[in-house]
Amino acid sequence: MVLLGESYGGYLAGLFAAEYIFRKIIAISAFTSIAYQELFSSERSWLKDYLSENALDFYTLCRDNKVNTRTIFINGSRDSRVPYQQFLALPFMKKFKVNILPGFTHRESGTMLEYVVSLIKQEL
Repeated sequence: MVLLGESYGGYLAGLFAAEYIFRKIIAISAFTSIAYQELFSSERSWLKDYLSENALDFYTLCRDNKVNTRTIFINGSRDSRVPYQQFLALPFMKKFKVNILPGFTHRESGTMLEYVVSLIKQEL
């Protein structure tokens, strides 16, 4: 089974990387670091209102070497809600892959959305 999540759903999907439930996780426009989001994202205001101080994130799982499920991130280079630079802070691990799409934003439509869907289909 493959778990797919977008935006906040992608963040939540990434938390399952520590488990052995899914064959693969695909996270689209998902944030990996709560701390990075609070500092640099336009979405920082709701993070403080909705997430616990003790909430985990994908960055924490990587840092603690707890990523057990292949995880693929798809993010746009022009995504201001979830800046792609968050991936630069992740320690390199073979268990995840990052696809930064030049010129793409947080949510796409038309041919750009079709391209994202084609990437997802390749991973299935």
